[in-house]
Amino acid sequence: MTRRAMSGSWLLLGLAALLGAFPAGFSVAQEGATRVEVTATRVEGDQLTVAVAVLDAASNPIGGLAIDGFTVTVDGAAVAPDTVASGVDAALPLGIILTVDTSGSMQGAAIASAKQAILPVVNALQTGDQVALLTFAQTVTLAVPLTGETGTLASAIQAMTATGNTALFAGVMRAAELASAGPQPRRAVVLLSDGEDFGAASGGITRDQALEAARAAGVPFFVVGLGQEVDQQFLTSLASTTGGQYFAAADPGQLGQLYSRISDRLRQQYTITLPLPEGLAGGSHRLTVSAGGSTGVATFETEGPPPPEALLSAIPPALTEETVVALSGVLAGATVRFAIDGEPTSPLADGRSVRLDPYAFEPGRTYTLSAAIDGGETLERTFTVAPLPPLLLAPREIPNLQPGDLVRLTIQSQPGDVSAAFLVDGVEVGRVTSPPYEFVVPDTSYASGDHELRVLVLNGAGSAEASFGWAGPSEPGPNYAAYVLFAALGAVVVAAVVYGGRRAFGWYRARPGPLDTSAVSDQLAAWAELRRGGRDELLPQEEPPATAEPWGALTVVSGPDAGKVFQLCDEVELVGRGKFCTVRLSDPGLHEAHFVISPDGRLNASTPQCRVEVDGEVVRSAVVGRGSQIRAGATEMVVSDVSVPGP
Repeated sequence: MTRRAMSGSWLLLGLAALLGAFPAGFSVAQEGATRVEVTATRVEGDQLTVAVAVLDAASNPIGGLAIDGFTVTVDGAAVAPDTVASGVDAALPLGIILTVDTSGSMQGAAIASAKQAILPVVNALQTGDQVALLTFAQTVTLAVPLTGETGTLASAIQAMTATGNTALFAGVMRAAELASAGPQPRRAVVLLSDGEDFGAASGGITRDQALEAARAAGVPFFVVGLGQEVDQQFLTSLASTTGGQYFAAADPGQLGQLYSRISDRLRQQYTITLPLPEGLAGGSHRLTVSAGGSTGVATFETEGPPPPEALLSAIPPALTEETVVALSGVLAGATVRFAIDGEPTSPLADGRSVRLDPYAFEPGRTYTLSAAIDGGETLERTFTVAPLPPLLLAPREIPNLQPGDLVRLTIQSQPGDVSAAFLVDGVEVGRVTSPPYEFVVPDTSYASGDHELRVLVLNGAGSAEASFGWAGPSEPGPNYAAYVLFAALGAVVVAAVVYGGRRAFGWYRARPGPLDTSAVSDQLAAWAELRRGGRDELLPQEEPPATAEPWGALTVVSGPDAGKVFQLCDEVELVGRGKFCTVRLSDPGLHEAHFVISPDGRLNASTPQCRVEVDGEVVRSAVVGRGSQIRAGATEMVVSDVSVPGP
């Protein structure tokens, strides 16, 4: 049969069912939908067939909807339906578990009316539909398994008798089991009862167990409560929990009308056919159907080629440059988590790749990159990183560089030791071994002409360097005005000398006699020499004046003052060749104030231009201790006889 012929058949069947359903409470489309239920799906080739119930507030089917009244999506993507027809397609057969209370309270008119109400449901079976008859009283009995034989079902219905107690909970649990195992894509339980559960009859099955079994079956229960003695609370919970509907019958005469409504509810649905999206992979897919402002959701399965194999791109054996590692073969929507040695790392914007920077890793180690796919496997790649020389990123140039300027370097290097040396005109004047890598250009007098600051950055793998220049002061030309000024100043100086000489000569003639200092000269000389470190000329017969307890000493081992020992007594000792230094040296290579040293062993160069080496390393600041070697200019000293902690 062609698709057009099938659609015509569905339409005729739908119209006939629609006309016959109005008396039983079938709603018109204008009333608006409050619930949409996707009751069945079927995949055949590249076509999907869907059964949909559109219900009003009273759970009555709504008819009259056209194709433009439905919106369908598959995995979130909109799909236009090919056809929409009222009624149920034979491709989506129905399985019904007719469950009837045959306890003693159903004797007489109740059981007779039930037989008459149920028979039309059986007689309405279509090709592929099946019905089972389940009765419960003192025990639960499967009178007829699922079958399409209406004669067999009619005979079993007519043979029902009412006797014994009510095993309501056991009947519900058995009906849920049968419905859950049914082969039909559309299944339902239609249950009739006029009483309450008689505990002993259900064999210990509880109310909650029965409700949970019905809910887990995933099949709607359409429940009819007959009379005033029913357990209405349980029966309404059973219907609402399973997505079915509860109907109350005051007397047996209403059963026929109620079963007719249930039949309409089961059969007056819409059958929608639509094409499957191209390239749809095999597996589970999400289907949504919207109509009248409400939406129903279901899932369906398709068979297709297996998903592509996930794969991480290769990584060089030893990483030497930035490398992007990409993950392929991952389904759209899947989440991927990247990590390096177990530590999460952020992916690129596509969520499927990461960038590896060799300068972010310590060389010589082995690392593991992992990509964990949600709901799937975890892929791994191992890699090592080659040792790389540092990169000097900034500055590239320094316009208008001048002595006294601060130069700060931006360095990119692998983890490990890095140092930056600063050389002025080829002579190293500073070295930095930890961030910030910065240096002040010595602010001293420079000869005229061009000068160069060279920066050299080193690590264990190599070096990077850059040079920056500046111009010294230019040679001045003849300044005749200065010559005239100097001549005038010279004349003034000569006159002042003559005048001063006369005054000095007059003072000399009138000066008083000299003071007699012979009694204190030896002690004064000894004290002064002690403060300057010269022990060789101390007078042995005299003790120097009392001073503070020495906290250390400097012994000169080479240089102009070799052999001298300087006691360190003050809170801060100033070392240099200036007359104000407490440790005064005669080395012309030293500054007036070269460095200071304090009782806690802290040594600091006085200015950036004062070069100091401690144990062979140029420092601006350091902590020294017993045995530390200090070199300044041509003088080398050793810290000795101190209580300063060792290095």
